[in-house]
Amino acid sequence: MLLVSRSLYEKCTVADIAARLSVSADHLERVFYKSMHMRLAGYINAEKIKEAQELLRSTK
Repeated sequence: MLLVSRSLYEKCTVADIAARLSVSADHLERVFYKSMHMRLAGYINAEKIKEAQELLRSTK
């Protein structure tokens, strides 16, 4: 989760995260889904949306 949070302003794909962790994208997806019950790409998008909403709230 921390890796995704730190990468919100950069290109952040499942393949990028898997490469940083030295695992395959398929393995990362399986492990993430098993523990979070959602796909990693969906989690990344949800976190980006939350950050965008917060930025909109904090600017006038």
